[in-house]
Amino acid sequence: MKLSKNTTLSFVLWPFIASALFFPCQSFASQISDPISVSDINIEELFYQKHLNTEYDPIKLEASLTIPIDITIEDILAKAIENNLNLKIAKQNSKAAKWRFWNKFGDLLPDFSMNLSKQKRKGTFYLNDNFTAPIDQTIATAGLRMNYRAFNGGTPTFLALSEKYFREATNEKEQSQYNVTLLDSVALYLDLLKSQASLNTSLKSLERAKVNHDLAALYLKAGNGTKFDLMQADARMARAQQDLIIQEANFRNAEINLSEHLNIALNSALKISSDSVHKVKLIDEDMPIEDFLKTSFQNNPDIKAALKTKLAVAKQSLSTAGAFMPTLDLYFDVSGTGAELNDLFRVTTLGFDLNYNIGEGLGFNAVAKNLESRVNLQKSQLEYLREVQRIEKALRKAYLSYQTAKSLIQATEKEYLASEESYRLSQLRYKNGIGIFANLLDREADLNQAQLNLIKATTEFNLSQVRLAYDMGTITTKQIIDSGI
Repeated sequence: MKLSKNTTLSFVLWPFIASALFFPCQSFASQISDPISVSDINIEELFYQKHLNTEYDPIKLEASLTIPIDITIEDILAKAIENNLNLKIAKQNSKAAKWRFWNKFGDLLPDFSMNLSKQKRKGTFYLNDNFTAPIDQTIATAGLRMNYRAFNGGTPTFLALSEKYFREATNEKEQSQYNVTLLDSVALYLDLLKSQASLNTSLKSLERAKVNHDLAALYLKAGNGTKFDLMQADARMARAQQDLIIQEANFRNAEINLSEHLNIALNSALKISSDSVHKVKLIDEDMPIEDFLKTSFQNNPDIKAALKTKLAVAKQSLSTAGAFMPTLDLYFDVSGTGAELNDLFRVTTLGFDLNYNIGEGLGFNAVAKNLESRVNLQKSQLEYLREVQRIEKALRKAYLSYQTAKSLIQATEKEYLASEESYRLSQLRYKNGIGIFANLLDREADLNQAQLNLIKATTEFNLSQVRLAYDMGTITTKQIIDSGI
């Protein structure tokens, strides 16, 4: 008896299709609440064994461990704050700025000097040919002197104030680098998580491609398929293998970038312990752009550093005026001279020196230095305005990216659900003999791309919020961890 296509499908293919191909339809609401899972990925098996019993070999990795280390966002933040080289350099800059301030502050304090000497003189004293006398004596001297520059045109004071503001600017730069470290930590974490999820998606796509390939082979063997269908399945499987190669390379690059950021061995094998890519909330969605800008101008450390630098240069400019003014030194001196240190004749001196240096370099040195300081002051004001403009631009772009990502993620969620349902229906249509195989392969490719698009959109949505918090200067480890990112 000759079997029909449907009869052949029922008795020969149905058990295989029911177990390997059928995907139940999910509602839109339930799918949005369920994040894309990455928990079933086996990195060790994926990179060190052939895929799906095919002849396809994974790319060779240079990572030192075959079993990756599971890490969380808390681990990354803690390790980055402890180890990041850029942050360590910023901390050293702050320490150096502190000691530069104390160095200038010391110029405001009096100078003390002390001397103690004892000399033995023996020989002949000679005045001229008519007067000579033998010498055999001991001379001891001791003295203590305090000198205080009471007035120098305010130069030491202004220079000390200048270093104070430079130190505060350096501290703000350290805070800025700390914020950059947090931002980069989250960005690299999300990049590795995205690569991990995309790798899993590509592996699932390869699995579906192999299932479809086996299905086409069964149809051909049963006499209900064509050689062309099998060739199409081969091509789709090869495309899925190519996509998987790219995702493997992306995953390994993400590991290397994160390892560099954490200042650990670049051959470290890492894996995000989180099992999903999901949306988070770090900022108030209803906050207008004006409030974002206001918060940024008040809190962004780069703006604060530029303002402190401007104040420092202003004080530095004022210090050059001292070159046009006299100096006043007060001094107190106690000294003694005698034959022995315990028998000295003491002299106490209290006085002052008033000096007015005119015509040094015909005055060109002082004038040129003063004019240069004015140029530097104008430059610092322009740099401050440039920094404010840069921060505002970055924040406006981050706000636009956030709004774009928020809209895109809604569209990609719909695309993913539609592609999933379209693929399920294509399977049913082909199973019942009313659909063509090429349509099934196209729908599988659409589903794979929709999954990758949703992973990318979710990652960009989360990262755009972190960038906004960074540009506002409000980013903290607590904020990141509490968001559940």
